[in-house]
Amino acid sequence: MGLDFGFDFRSTAVFVTDPTYAAPVLAETFPTTYTNGLGQTMQAGWVSGGGNGTVTGLNRNTVDPRLSGINFISNTATPSFITFQVTLPAFGPWSITTAFGDTSGAQNQYVVLADNAVAFLTYTNIATALDSFMDTNGTVFTRPNWITSNVPFVKLFSSATFTIQLGPNAPTGTNASTIAHLRLTNLGVAETFPFPTQGPTWRI
Repeated sequence: MGLDFGFDFRSTAVFVTDPTYAAPVLAETFPTTYTNGLGQTMQAGWVSGGGNGTVTGLNRNTVDPRLSGINFISNTATPSFITFQVTLPAFGPWSITTAFGDTSGAQNQYVVLADNAVAFLTYTNIATALDSFMDTNGTVFTRPNWITSNVPFVKLFSSATFTIQLGPNAPTGTNASTIAHLRLTNLGVAETFPFPTQGPTWRI
């Protein structure tokens, strides 16, 4: 098992205590070096998408630190999306756990996950009710059910650049797109690089 790193999105670092594998994201821009409770680091942060989009962080419910806040962009804004970018330390298989939603209000989720700008998951106008969250597979749960039942998505990355576009390509006039939590777990490393031209064998 390789690196296991989480990002908890909110506005104040000391609002809650994160799991040891996670670090708070307070709407910082890319590149920011995040350090979790185990001393591990990853480089990530927000980049503008479609112009001068801005992201806002808010503190929310403290029941679960992973869902204790949000970073968001209004779906009525121009431009209407921004992008969270992560530099992965290794190519290959990664488990992706996410929570898109808000403990304090209903939202409309527009989300695109991409590997070096190539989209592999796209969700358009997924409604999340108050205190509900969408996981990486597009399933919407109430907060207690997300905690117990969310399912990660496994992606075989061919690059070191993972991005999440948050918000629609054009303003929709509906609520906001919101992210509360992201967790990336490396499931193995390639025997040879670069991937995939040398046909690596995976160690899991």
